[in-house]
Amino acid sequence: MHERPFSTVRYWLAGIGLVLLAACGDPWAPAEHDESSFPLECGHAGVACESCHAPDEPLSAVDDRCVNCHVAERPDSHDPDATATCSECHSTCDWLELIGGNPHPDDYERPELHGVESNLQVLDCTSCHGEDWTGGSAQGCDDCHADGGHEDWRTDCTYCHGGADGDTEGMPPEDLDDTSDADAISFRAHPEHADPGGVGHPAYGCETCHEVVTTALSPGHAIDPTAGVSEVVFGGLAAGGSYADGSCTTWCHGDGQGTGTVSDGVDPMGCDGCHSSSEPFTTLSGTHALHLGESGVDCASCHAPVVEGSDTIVAPGEHVDGTLHVDQGATGWDPGGGTCTVSCHDHEHAATPWIGGGHPPGYEEPEAHGTDSLLGVSVCTSCHGADLLGGGSGVGCDECHETGWRTDCAYCHGGEGGDTDGLPPQDLDNQTREAASTFDAHREHGDAVGHPDYACAVCHPSDGYTDALLDVGHWFDPTPGVAEVSFDGSPQGGGSYNNGTCSNIYCHGDGRGTGTVSDGSTAMACNSCHPGTNDWNALSGEHGRHEERSDGCQECHKGVVNLADEIVGDALHVDGDVDVDMTGSGITWNGTTCSGGQCHGEEHSHTNDPW
Repeated sequence: MHERPFSTVRYWLAGIGLVLLAACGDPWAPAEHDESSFPLECGHAGVACESCHAPDEPLSAVDDRCVNCHVAERPDSHDPDATATCSECHSTCDWLELIGGNPHPDDYERPELHGVESNLQVLDCTSCHGEDWTGGSAQGCDDCHADGGHEDWRTDCTYCHGGADGDTEGMPPEDLDDTSDADAISFRAHPEHADPGGVGHPAYGCETCHEVVTTALSPGHAIDPTAGVSEVVFGGLAAGGSYADGSCTTWCHGDGQGTGTVSDGVDPMGCDGCHSSSEPFTTLSGTHALHLGESGVDCASCHAPVVEGSDTIVAPGEHVDGTLHVDQGATGWDPGGGTCTVSCHDHEHAATPWIGGGHPPGYEEPEAHGTDSLLGVSVCTSCHGADLLGGGSGVGCDECHETGWRTDCAYCHGGEGGDTDGLPPQDLDNQTREAASTFDAHREHGDAVGHPDYACAVCHPSDGYTDALLDVGHWFDPTPGVAEVSFDGSPQGGGSYNNGTCSNIYCHGDGRGTGTVSDGSTAMACNSCHPGTNDWNALSGEHGRHEERSDGCQECHKGVVNLADEIVGDALHVDGDVDVDMTGSGITWNGTTCSGGQCHGEEHSHTNDPW
């Protein structure tokens, strides 16, 4: 950057000094002058020049003294009561012309002086040369520029911005401050943006990053409130982007899927500057990772002739131009459907989708592909066939999975925490913590503790699960990752399930009717379904009268519960039947009445006594 020249104020003061020198001699050498000899025109007798004027005094102070002296002493030409300063009536150029001064230093006509300061708005050129730079009260720009064979200099970007280092398109490296070193200009990557040769993209015009202008004096261009700063207004491919402190966030620097951010610099960008060009390629879209991880597959396999191999752009005009260029002959690419139909890298593609049509490295691990498959993240059948025997991918599930996996519930659902019957806590998302599984109480329903061992069909619709793939409504259905619930197979059908709550089901009733219970990790007790010790009368029949005598449940239900009120007949409890066992009492139960025998330790007999 050039140093800022003497301000106009300094030149004005210098002009005043010339007048004083002419009339009074050197005012800065008082030893050689007698102040009393100064003529009145130079000031009042006995007052030295430096009494009013100092070399570094601001113009405002000088103007005020002019008013105080000259207005008061020259009432014939000035209003004695005026408060205006000289500069309010006389422009800088007027004064300089009167006193024979020059607002610019020697050689200021050189482009590297006046051109740079004009571009950077160091001076307000319009104050003397006019709003349109055609002259005003001084010389016009066209007087020299147009006469020099550059009639179109106002519309020629190169005239102010470019032309250095072989550039003829008006794009720096010749910066506004006349710097032509590409490493030192305001935005170092300027040349690369306009260079279509060997940089991997089209030649971007000024309008891609800056507001379109037609002439140097277009609003917001050469003369605006932000001197020496170029406003960034993204258009075209970069529309919607943002710029701050040398960093751009635009589609141009994205990964092809969205925007990206890059900072200005002189080092050329490689493929990795925007998208991954090395393993594991997981940031790339669709099946890029799967394809590029295979031997013999590179970018050119699908994107020739834009790229050669995987790291040489041979058609810059088609790279980063806003269009996806795919070699349709080599891939059978259908841009409308987003699919490929071709025999490629030993695989047969039949309208194979690009998005979701492949897998990243490591996908063969069960916790990767298994979880995605069970939750319906990937539509396995589109590549591996409706029967998962291979399809267009040529790779079937049976090739790796053990024999019988399709009919083994534990293969997908169970096998963790001692469970071998295919009942979670290993959830579909590979989660093995019971409290974090989709349905906390799953394991309790299948552990046969306090009740029968309920099979899947008790709560889930099925005619009997036989094949994970072929069973209707099982693996591949319209609600992936969600298990349908139906109580048609329960001891009492007609129940319902909603967000972890089972309603209107016998299993959670009181033995006489249905009940409702919500999923939870706390174990259920007897009074979770049956009335407690303080409410025996809420039980059916004669339960209340018998329990008041502390006869205990085991008196009549020996096969189900013991003296400690512990369930000992799990298969008989909550099985849909009332199991009465009064072995040893001599009492018989016909389903409605009791007869004979001894009851609750007394000589008490029943004769068809109704319950």
